[in-house]
Amino acid sequence: YIYQITDPRICDAVEALHKKPEINVTLLVSTAIYSSYDQESATQCYNQLHAAGVTVNMAYQYDNYMYCHNKFWIVDGKVLGLSTGNMSPSDLPGPPMSFPTFAAGGSKWRDTNRDFHVFVEDPDVVAQFQKVLTEDLANSTVFDPSTTNSCKNFGCGAYTPGQACQC
Repeated sequence: YIYQITDPRICDAVEALHKKPEINVTLLVSTAIYSSYDQESATQCYNQLHAAGVTVNMAYQYDNYMYCHNKFWIVDGKVLGLSTGNMSPSDLPGPPMSFPTFAAGGSKWRDTNRDFHVFVEDPDVVAQFQKVLTEDLANSTVFDPSTTNSCKNFGCGAYTPGQACQC
């Protein structure tokens, strides 16, 4: 259950996992993405995944909150992974794995975020997150790459290039 996937490396990894017959990939992403750049990047990823046979489920846009900003995954029904960061290059940067502060880094400073990843193996906690995922999947829609207006995939109406969807 991921807010968005805008990092091509993560998109490629999800596709590769899907191609392994012993792995079942269930993907649920948010329909409300803040920036137009992220919407376009996510759409590219979701098109790629759809072409590879991955069903990209779009979370229902509930009225009581603006963004479905979840970042969690469940492995084999036993391990829950939680992240404060999005699946984006700024949150999961690649090498070099050094992150000097802006003041100390000078030209070596990287435009990254500081995020945390936590893994939980408590069966009751995993079950609670599985329940949320299952219930939200039941209310989701499936990403439709044939929709020429990507905003419709994100539960919105009008789109102006370079701007966020007008929801």
